Amino acid sequence: MRTVKTLSGDTWDVIAWRIWGDGADQAHMADLVDANPQHIDTAIFAGNVEIIVPEVEDAEPVSIPPWRQ
Repeated sequence: MRTVKTLSGDTWDVIAWRIWGDGADQAHMADLVDANPQHIDTAIFAGNVEIIVPEVEDAEPVSIPPWRQ
């Protein structure tokens, strides 16, 4: 099982983006939260928190709004 450690100030979408790349912040963020129920109430992480990275299937590309491109 793969894990990553957070950086101070990380949010779920930023962690997903760092793991899976563009579009993953929306496509796989829920998978990441589901794999880490002990942190479900965390919105902004402290540094050095271990997060479990679930195995996920490639999702259809999510349209990224122009202001995030």
